[in-house]
Amino acid sequence: MGKMLALCLCLACLSIVGAAHAQDRWVPPPDRATDAVERRALAELVQTYDASGGRPGSVAAELSAHASFVLADDAALAFETARLPAVGARLTPAYARTLAQDVEAMSTDARRLAARYADVRRFGSAQWTVAALVREAEVYETLAHALLAVAYPDDGPQTAAALAAQDVLARQLGPRIEAFESLAIERYALAARLARRAPIDDAFSRASVHGLSRYSEEQVAQVLARAHAADPSVALAAPGELVGVARGFTFALADVIGPPLVAPEDP
Repeated sequence: MGKMLALCLCLACLSIVGAAHAQDRWVPPPDRATDAVERRALAELVQTYDASGGRPGSVAAELSAHASFVLADDAALAFETARLPAVGARLTPAYARTLAQDVEAMSTDARRLAARYADVRRFGSAQWTVAALVREAEVYETLAHALLAVAYPDDGPQTAAALAAQDVLARQLGPRIEAFESLAIERYALAARLARRAPIDDAFSRASVHGLSRYSEEQVAQVLARAHAADPSVALAAPGELVGVARGFTFALADVIGPPLVAPEDP
């Protein structure tokens, strides 16, 4: 009886959050503000779907996709405020070792979180696939920004030794920053394209386009060219295709992105 009540509460919370997204109001996922009972209910909902051989694109899959997304969001809560220690006046060997360990640990956490969001795609929900792709992009951006804050501090000491240390860090961290930003751009682009094709117009679909607007058109095109070389199903960027726009303006996005990322919904 208790399990059934928890599942009912879980579904009710998911309905409230879904309705809020449709109205473009952000309501924190229920498990961020409640107890472990609802977390277990969300997890059991996904487990029941898997155990019953659920079909992607079905109503059960839609609910499971939402539950999986909420659980991933909960896991991402601590990562959102993650920071790396700033360099002092000198780049000491001890600091370099600590920084390398912290960067690797944060990178591992980012990949783990991205994998949880990527798992949402298997349910065949276009809406929650877009949301998960946006969250993946945000995870990679959080990591890139944490590295940027160390490599290029806004208010660091301006001594010759400090500047030399920062130059070393910038050269060491630069390639990793670029790699994580590229992953963010690719996820934003896939989300924006899928939202256009579905079509979906909600807070996450707009976040995907606005996320892309933080990067130059040339940078986006270069990232998608590299992604296309690795996976031809990722289409190259057409001129002006991915344009950041404010709410109320027309999206200028491509209609085709290659093979569908998700299964079609029930007729």
